[in-house]
Amino acid sequence: MKQDYQIAKMTFGNLSAREQAEFIREQTNAPAPVEADKIVANKNIALRLDRTVRTVQNLFDSGALTRVFLPGRKRSCGCRESELTALIAGAK
Repeated sequence: MKQDYQIAKMTFGNLSAREQAEFIREQTNAPAPVEADKIVANKNIALRLDRTVRTVQNLFDSGALTRVFLPGRKRSCGCRESELTALIAGAK
């Protein structure tokens, strides 16, 4: 066991950060991290929906989309990519 640990320790420095994280997850049986959703800005939402920014604001107000706020900010910066994709898929 101790010999395995020493071998792992020697090769650990040669691994990339991603490979190191994966190795640690395997050893600790931790779940794989969930990749964070991208945030889509209001203007880009409007372009993807082929609507105006005001319509996007109305979608936020009606609850069809959920606003995303950055820490320490009072204004929203858009919505999550997955939520927008679900809205588009449900509309078709």
